[in-house]
Amino acid sequence: MRIGIVGAGLSGLATAFYLRRALPAAELVVFEAEAAPGGKLHTEEIAGFRFEAGANGFLTNKPDSLRLVEDSGATQYLLPSSDLARKRYIYTDRLHRMPESPPLFAKSKLLTWPQKLRVVGEFVVPARRDGADETLREFGDRRLGRAFTSVFLDAMSAGIYGSTPEKISVAAAFPLVVALEREHGGLFRGMLARRKSGAAPVACSPARPAASARSCGTCAA
Repeated sequence: MRIGIVGAGLSGLATAFYLRRALPAAELVVFEAEAAPGGKLHTEEIAGFRFEAGANGFLTNKPDSLRLVEDSGATQYLLPSSDLARKRYIYTDRLHRMPESPPLFAKSKLLTWPQKLRVVGEFVVPARRDGADETLREFGDRRLGRAFTSVFLDAMSAGIYGSTPEKISVAAAFPLVVALEREHGGLFRGMLARRKSGAAPVACSPARPAASARSCGTCAA
C-alpha cells in the first residue's frame, strides 16, 4: 500500500507518524513544498538569540497534543513555561505591555479613548443567531471594533496560530468564544455569567490562558 501525505507541517508529520505505527508495511511519502519540514514551526538563531518563527508551546488541557509528545518519545524535551514570564508586549509605535485587567486596559495607549469605548460597546452589540461561520477578523470587527481586531487579535493570531485573523475561522479556533455569544448574547455578558457560576474563564488572548491549563514550551502559547 502506498500513501501520500501532502504537507510536512505538524499535522502532516503527525499523520505520517501514526500511520507508520498503524500500517508498518505501508509505503509513506510526505510531500512538502518548502526546503525543510515543520511547516510554520521552526527556530532561527540570530546573533546568539533564539527566535521561534511559529508556535512554540501548547496548553496541556489539550490531551491530543500531549499524547503526541508522549507517543513520539519527546517528553524529555518539554519545558514548562514560567509564571514569571507571562508578560506580553505588542509593538506599534513602540513596545506596549499587553493589558491584563480592565484598569490596565483603560490606561493602555494601544487604543484611543473612542476605540476603547467601542470595545465597551460590545455589551449592546446584537448577537448573531444565523449560525453562519465568520473569520476571526469579521467576528472581532463586529463585536469589538476594527481597532481592537487590528491591534489585539492580529497579535493573538500570530502568537497562537502563526496566522492572521482573516485566515482563521472563529468557530473552529475559538469555539468557546462563539458559545458565549450564542448562549449569553455577547462576550462580556458571557464572561460575567461564567464568573458568577464559578466556571473557568475563556482564553481570549495569549496573555490570559484558561485557568485550568498549564502551558508547555519555551513560553506560554
